[in-house]
Amino acid sequence: MTLAPTLGDALSAALLFLVSLLMMSAVVALVWRLLRPAIEAWAPAARLRITSALLVMPGIAAAVLAIWSAAPHWWSQVLGHCALHRADHSCTWHLPLDGPGSVTWIAVGALGLICFAVAWKLVRLQWHARRLRTTLKLASFDCSLNIHRLPIQPPLALTAGVRRPRIYVSDGLIAALSADELQRVLTHERAHVHRRDGLRRILLAVGSMGHLPHVRRALLQAWELASEQCCDSAVATSPTDRLALADCLLRVARLTRAHQVSGYAVCHFHGGQLEQRIHALVAPRRTPTAGFWFVLLVTALSVTGSVSALAPLLHRLIEQVT
Repeated sequence: MTLAPTLGDALSAALLFLVSLLMMSAVVALVWRLLRPAIEAWAPAARLRITSALLVMPGIAAAVLAIWSAAPHWWSQVLGHCALHRADHSCTWHLPLDGPGSVTWIAVGALGLICFAVAWKLVRLQWHARRLRTTLKLASFDCSLNIHRLPIQPPLALTAGVRRPRIYVSDGLIAALSADELQRVLTHERAHVHRRDGLRRILLAVGSMGHLPHVRRALLQAWELASEQCCDSAVATSPTDRLALADCLLRVARLTRAHQVSGYAVCHFHGGQLEQRIHALVAPRRTPTAGFWFVLLVTALSVTGSVSALAPLLHRLIEQVT
């Protein structure tokens, strides 16, 4: 490879990564489809760890696959790849595409679509952030409750912020809840602050953009449910607490149904899949304690094996189409 990469080299590298990302997203989608029933039976903390890993796995695995595909000397001695090339063809570290060709336009189109999608996501994020800032500017700090109170009647309870997450509760919700119910809401939101779930949500939303759309939605929903249930566990430490929290969730959900503030760094008290959260509180089931490391090992071996098997095929495929 030359020391001064050309535009064709950059587009070739981009196309190689995009093809690798498509392959690895399909592999992770298959792993998620096969292991989803077992994962959904786990305790919230275990589900949170495995869904976080699956969300970022396609991007990391695609980068490894792209680098592996561009280094045929790592596997050529096994498959005899370099012996098939002419003498002047580099068989150490090089991109599969020797120069710009018709496939370059595929890379240009794919990059254009990706840039548009990322720009659209950023615009939506900025729009949500502007709406959130407009609402939260009204808040004042309440020393007695150690929260930020919103002087508005619509009932709201949320945690917002990335570097310094804060709890915001409206006067309308404080007036509508009893002291015990308000304490449950605040304990749940403080668990979000302690866990930095707003920051995690943004990082996973960005890191999971390489997934197939329907798989990404399912994994983000599974992660959000596990996150909310982990915070519920901080509130419900006994059977009586679980029933009281389930009743509180229903009450707050009815009050706040028409008044929600959206945002990637926002965690609502009644967020997640409310029906599953209430069912888990009212009728808790025994979650299996074994199987986490087995599933993690199967996932790691599946992705590693796919990278090793697909690297030579991907390298040859892109060489043949140019």
